[in-house]
Amino acid sequence: MGVRDELRNEAEFVAGEVKEKAGKLTHNEKLEHEGHREHDRAEARQRHERDDDAAGHSPSHTDERVLPSHHEHPADSAADE
Repeated sequence: MGVRDELRNEAEFVAGEVKEKAGKLTHNEKLEHEGHREHDRAEARQRHERDDDAAGHSPSHTDERVLPSHHEHPADSAADE
């Protein structure tokens, strides 16, 4: 799993915990359940990625995109052809 995905999962994990606790404190069941779902979803994703890493599997997809540098523009390279 890439660093970007790890950070996104951790942020969703923490946000879910915060929403869940805020929902409990304010007696807002909808917010509490939403936070619980986000927390569980991030936790399951992290567990899945750890299992894949331990088994030596590469991820089936990646969110790592190769973007042109700020000096290049995709239309510039097409114009050179």
